[in-house]
Amino acid sequence: MKSTGLIVFLCFVALLGFSALVSAEEAFNWRKYEGTTIRILAGKNAYTPIGEKWREVFEQKTGIKVQAEYLGSMPLRQKIGVELSAKNTDLDVFAGMMKTNYQWHKAGWLEPLDKYLNDPAMTSPDYDYEKDAFPKVRSVIDGKTIGITTSVNPQVLMYRKDLFEKYNVKVPTNWEELEEAAKKLTLDTDGDGKTDIYGWIARQAEDEVTAPFANFLYANKGQWLDENKKPVFNSPEAVKAMEFYGRLGRLYGPPGGARLGWQTVIGAFAKKR
Repeated sequence: MKSTGLIVFLCFVALLGFSALVSAEEAFNWRKYEGTTIRILAGKNAYTPIGEKWREVFEQKTGIKVQAEYLGSMPLRQKIGVELSAKNTDLDVFAGMMKTNYQWHKAGWLEPLDKYLNDPAMTSPDYDYEKDAFPKVRSVIDGKTIGITTSVNPQVLMYRKDLFEKYNVKVPTNWEELEEAAKKLTLDTDGDGKTDIYGWIARQAEDEVTAPFANFLYANKGQWLDENKKPVFNSPEAVKAMEFYGRLGRLYGPPGGARLGWQTVIGAFAKKR
């Protein structure tokens, strides 16, 4: 990333959470880079309309033109990787995830943001990073802030209320009850010996499985890394979580579980039988 783009991006982020500190905001020079253009690569998803709204606000407030490109998750990661490895100089801001940020940081492609966040001439004083970004979700590697967290993806258990009521299944509150519910709702409704309703579905594709599985890992007191950043994925706790997660998909999930992405899961869950 170029430093100008970073500074501008911090201004952009500040707009997303600006407060009533009018006097402080008025003192900040929002139009310092008026007349310039920045290029952004971001994800094409449910948040895109929100980003477009704030892009317009940002352009009006700063006088900076934003050239924004929106791509699906996998094409976005591939395009960013290609452009960064080619040392493309016109890419100012891009969306990333911690699992890609480690790779990009190690390659030297990311500019640490701490000096910009701590400079009142570069970041609007109404943006309070210490309060707006919880420590657990900050993009920090080797003690350096390498990105601004704009969203997190909490995992929740969703269930078909109609099927739970029809088959008198209790809404699960622990792992044992979850597996029992999945077992009861894996059904051959027409007696032809084939499963018509699967009791469980989750993201299991290679590039997406870490997010949902992390809930099982942490709930079982497992960790990816220890305090020295060494892998501990083979600990008894982690193995138990993996076995449980795999069993749910193997016994109660649809075929081809290893290829299931979030879009497929949403479509399958919403389909009525």
